[in-house]
Amino acid sequence: MNVFFRILVLSILLFNMPFSSFSRSYTVKVQSNNTDMGSVDIIRVPTTENRKIRIACLGNSITYGYGIPEREKYAYPGAMQTLLGEAFDVRNYGVSGRTLLNKGDYPYKNEPAYEEAKNFQPDIVLIKLGTNDTKPWNWRYKDEFDPNYMEIINELRALPSKPRIYLCTALFVPASDPNAISEDRVRNEVNPLVKNIAKRESLDIIDFYSVTYGKPKLYHDGLHPNIQGAALMAEYAVTRLKETLSVSNPYTVNKGTEGLLLIPTVKPGNEFVNWSDGTHIYSQKTLLYTQNKSVTFTATFKIKEKSYCYPIGSTESSRYLKKLWAEVNGNRVDLIGTATTDIVSHPGKLCIAGENIVAVKRGGSFTLKSVSNNPSPTSSVNPIRYTVILPFADWNGNLEFGGRDTNESLPMIGRAANSSQTDADAMAVVNLNKTFAVPTDAKLGKTHFRLNYTDGWSSDVGYGTTTGVTHTACSTIASGLSVEIILNIIEDGAKFSFASLAGVDGRVETNTLDGKYDAFKEITLKAIPLDDSHCFVNWTDGDGNIVSSKAEFTFKLTQDVIYKANFEKKSYPKLTHYYISSRQANRFINKAVYTVTGVTNTLFDLGTSFSVIPVNTEINGTAMVSYLNPEIILPYGTTSFPFTCFSTHGTIGELNNELGWCNQVVMIDWNKDFVFSSSEIYAPTTFPGSSISSHPFGLASGYSRTITVPSGQKSDIYRMYVMYGEPADINSLTWPAEMLKDGSVRHGNVYEFNINIGLPGGIENSNNNPIIVAYVFNNTLYLNNLENGSNIDIMDLSGRSIIRRKALSASECYELPAKGAYIINIQKDGQRSNFKVVY
Repeated sequence: MNVFFRILVLSILLFNMPFSSFSRSYTVKVQSNNTDMGSVDIIRVPTTENRKIRIACLGNSITYGYGIPEREKYAYPGAMQTLLGEAFDVRNYGVSGRTLLNKGDYPYKNEPAYEEAKNFQPDIVLIKLGTNDTKPWNWRYKDEFDPNYMEIINELRALPSKPRIYLCTALFVPASDPNAISEDRVRNEVNPLVKNIAKRESLDIIDFYSVTYGKPKLYHDGLHPNIQGAALMAEYAVTRLKETLSVSNPYTVNKGTEGLLLIPTVKPGNEFVNWSDGTHIYSQKTLLYTQNKSVTFTATFKIKEKSYCYPIGSTESSRYLKKLWAEVNGNRVDLIGTATTDIVSHPGKLCIAGENIVAVKRGGSFTLKSVSNNPSPTSSVNPIRYTVILPFADWNGNLEFGGRDTNESLPMIGRAANSSQTDADAMAVVNLNKTFAVPTDAKLGKTHFRLNYTDGWSSDVGYGTTTGVTHTACSTIASGLSVEIILNIIEDGAKFSFASLAGVDGRVETNTLDGKYDAFKEITLKAIPLDDSHCFVNWTDGDGNIVSSKAEFTFKLTQDVIYKANFEKKSYPKLTHYYISSRQANRFINKAVYTVTGVTNTLFDLGTSFSVIPVNTEINGTAMVSYLNPEIILPYGTTSFPFTCFSTHGTIGELNNELGWCNQVVMIDWNKDFVFSSSEIYAPTTFPGSSISSHPFGLASGYSRTITVPSGQKSDIYRMYVMYGEPADINSLTWPAEMLKDGSVRHGNVYEFNINIGLPGGIENSNNNPIIVAYVFNNTLYLNNLENGSNIDIMDLSGRSIIRRKALSASECYELPAKGAYIINIQKDGQRSNFKVVY
């Protein structure tokens, strides 16, 4: 069925490729790994605009979320946003006390929220009005309810976004009052009217009354839903959207540009894990598929585990573990940092996790060791010497640490001798070197081991004593941290199975065959791509978790494992850039030109009347990405060409010229390995000194440089990045490489171009208008710097016309029928140009 909304292809986009019209039919199937845990749906969406699916929720205080804590998140529109995920943008336009009736005491149509909702250009609209209309002084105008409702419906239908409209019934009213809001009038008058309008106008109904009827516990005051009631409304609304917008599964696409949105529904007691297409793993919950080939997606669900409780409290940023590791059976397992690398700052979280699993034998032991940062005491910072360490072990694996005075609450480790801030032996408290015994009856399998670091001021800890301390795993922490370690308890003599897999784009080499091996067997895996056009991505386990990003890595077998090597076709990174705030979007490049064979060519010109980036812009929180993809065409043998960018950089508030502290770099992947390195990164601009205000941005209108083409560069298409960014150190000479490490640009922009170098020979120019440039690539003839209206005649050697056109722009391209020789004749106002093409 038709779906009237648009979508932003952002983090949900599966394969960083442009949309194109489908040339043939294909089938998409989705399935669940366990239908008892969750189901899946396919929703068809046209992909005609680059934005998220917009849902506007119109209504009264029930929509607004009156009386609900954190209503933006927990009122039913916010709860819908959580359920639907990042592919959607759900907005709450509810206003308390409002009526649908225009003659009601507070008509919704008179509210700014209504205009804001229309300006939002929604793709889907939910209207939930009518409860306040049942007040006697409002309901006397009940004959106008239908026409007033139609006014809103028709205004929404007239929006350019052509939204799909859902009419919502009023909720059950537990605290009904005949002299105010009436349950009888809701049930017997308002809701039948709403349903009749929906049926007559072929609109969908969301019957909130039916799902709330007879459930007073869903309300906090007998009228307004509580968090649980709003959550139920959201779940039902999302269910109705799926019912009305879903297509068959499997679904066959025959034509047209459209996407298929894949949505999982998790059943109670379970949780969604990931999607898989047999080759790739996708962790995002909602996926958009836009490729034109048949595929089967599997949604993996698992039983939702009972959660451990965690402590609360505070951290001290200057106190942290530089490294933490375990030693067991002669093996070192790094948990925080490595043997050669220290952590250099606190992660900013009270509770952190060790990165690797520690395998230990039942009845055996393991040792935990650490190195800690210990600041000198000052008037504001106490050293870690006050810290005590409270260890816990969930030996029976019941997701609890056993409370007080059990063998799961282990004795306190360390304590400062005094509080004079002069204890020279303070580091002994926190530089851990402690061996722990594993009970002979410990439950086999994975379990948790916890270390709580705390100042020990709590009476629960027993500060000031060394023995007889009682503590719990969830005690309040004062200026410390909690470290969670995963233990895998195994039997003595345990054997584990091992297997490795690879996708179709590569293979795996290993030092052993698949099979069962003794615990702690060392295995080396090496992933080898299919060819130079593919690259290794990562290793994942059977649950889709990433276990290594190194093509070759060694591990010791401590549990049953299946590791899969994942590969993909090489592609360029999609760079991002981040502003201090969205106000800084007024720094951008509005024009770019290059010069070749004496002619200056404009790549794009956005004019000067814009105040924000007017090119493709994606917004996700405070992150914005801008990119263009025009093509620089160079004749074969070009050794260099001037390239100039013209900038727009407005001023905002306390900041100077926007581009005043941005550095520019040009990067060209001349060897086509999808990596920018060495001479491919052209010397970046830098500005001396430290005062931002003293550094104007290069030329007043932008920046110009000459690009050198490597000697003997062959004919092909090469990717070029022009990146503006602010390094952390504005004097840094290595900032381009620093920014490319994680694909991010700080306070700047990235522009993408293609450089197209023509074929050697092939084109002979015998014209008397040397400005025109001709170039052939992949059977396509490109003509540049034409005059509009020029007559173009492409002939074979016999003089027979193959293509005859009139130029409609300065640049034209024509597909040649086959390899061979052609004559191109171009005429305009008595001027004639002739080319001979052989390719």
